[in-house]
Amino acid sequence: MKTTNFFMVVIIVMAANGHASAQAYEKETNVISAGYGIASITGFYSRALSSDGYSDVEMSGTGPIYLKFSHAMSDKISLGLNFAFEEREFTYKEVYDNSLTEFSYKESVSGYSLNARLDWHFATSDKVDPYFGLGFGCR
Repeated sequence: MKTTNFFMVVIIVMAANGHASAQAYEKETNVISAGYGIASITGFYSRALSSDGYSDVEMSGTGPIYLKFSHAMSDKISLGLNFAFEEREFTYKEVYDNSLTEFSYKESVSGYSLNARLDWHFATSDKVDPYFGLGFGCR
């Protein structure tokens, strides 16, 4: 809940501080972006449990949620930071001896990442800013 409130504030601040420019990306521009994605690799884990014979497999969680800051060093190159968070909870059952013995499991997984970014912006126009990026950080 605290995470959701934080990102709602970020989105409101971003919406209130919009500006117009001749290009989508110019030197000395600072960009803050936030986002929420769908379940990543953890969805594969849930399906793997089901295929290995576990029953009643359920997954719930938050994220990935990310916050990204970027500063344009030139019209083509930007440096920045990226922070992401994701958490998942799995519940499942394992049955032995033709339903005589049943075990219930609950696992929680969470992860954070912090990356330094270097992005190359190409074919930038007044409405589009495609780019390639490289990042290095910790998880």
